[in-house]
Amino acid sequence: MITVPTTLVLGAGASKPYGFPSGAELRTFLADHVNLKGMYQYGFDQRDIKVFADTFRNSGMSSIDTFLARRGGHKVGQLTTHTYSDIGKAAIAYCLIQREFPGGLFATNQEDHWYQYLWSLIADSLESFGANKLSIITFNYDRSLEQYLLTALQNSFGLSAEEAASHLRKIPILHVYGQIGLMPELAPDSLGGRYYSPELSAAHIKVAADNLRVIDESRDDDVVFEKAYSYLQDAKRICFLGFGFDETNMKRLGIDRLIKYYRATEADQPRVGATTLGMEDAERNKILHRLRPSKFELPSIRSDIVDYRLMKNEQYLRATGLFL
Repeated sequence: MITVPTTLVLGAGASKPYGFPSGAELRTFLADHVNLKGMYQYGFDQRDIKVFADTFRNSGMSSIDTFLARRGGHKVGQLTTHTYSDIGKAAIAYCLIQREFPGGLFATNQEDHWYQYLWSLIADSLESFGANKLSIITFNYDRSLEQYLLTALQNSFGLSAEEAASHLRKIPILHVYGQIGLMPELAPDSLGGRYYSPELSAAHIKVAADNLRVIDESRDDDVVFEKAYSYLQDAKRICFLGFGFDETNMKRLGIDRLIKYYRATEADQPRVGATTLGMEDAERNKILHRLRPSKFELPSIRSDIVDYRLMKNEQYLRATGLFL
């Protein structure tokens, strides 16, 4: 059981072990209109798709979130009413829905199975499950973590889907940019539900796309990110898993604001860790400097980011003991 208030901040690298693309892989997929040809059969205009993909590729922007934040409200062309946000969200949905294989979450030969490791720590008993002091902020559109936990609750404790969902709802999981459809088990009375399945249809793509969020880059306030900030402020342990530390996302999380908060108060400083697999030393040092400026000492942060730089998610969590 997690007894110390802990907040996980998840990026695309956290879902990658479960068949979903990294941020760079998602960009590569969306920036090539050939990958999106399958969307034509679901009513999407071939010209709109090509203009979207070409523009995204030629923007030089590394993140689809950042691109849509800047260009989302612009029309794809003069002959259409569709915006880059319309096409972009549909393309994201098209890409990710195909990767929702429930059985793949429980493969016995799964590498970097951090979902299972997390489950082993929070599932001491059904009675204590909801008392885990865990909150999750995710920048991912997929629902693989919810599906894993929902299925594990059902099979571990002999629960119905509805019973399992009632327990899972006690652990806040906040999708700051939305998700590819609300899970009917977790939001039974909400519109826009879609079960975890790789089945593609025009209706499924629409439901998924409608549940994604695009926030204009000029906006500094957003109620969802205010809630995310409250999770960080209440935490005694913060762990970034598979997170790319994009400047826009760091700003929206209020990282600089959080640092100022700890400078100005006598509150105990949280222990902060982050996986940085694939980053170069200069990039890690930049993150260190951002999270650990002068007058803001986090005693464990240097080892938690630098010494464990080559570790994947599960190995990192085991080695650092952030959950223990």
